[in-house]
Amino acid sequence: MLLVSGEALLRFEDESEARRLRPGDWLCIEPQRRHRVEWTTANAPTVWLAVHCTPGIRV
Repeated sequence: MLLVSGEALLRFEDESEARRLRPGDWLCIEPQRRHRVEWTTANAPTVWLAVHCTPGIRV
């Protein structure tokens, strides 16, 4: 997952604090890992690029 524009707070169920994401920040979120978006900035659109793929497949 790549944050293209805007800002966001993303919290994983197994972490005590949310992660602040800014444009260019990216995360590899493993399947079934519970998470939620807690906040997005109000002054600019928040645009995400999510790529879903099969674990273990390398290109």
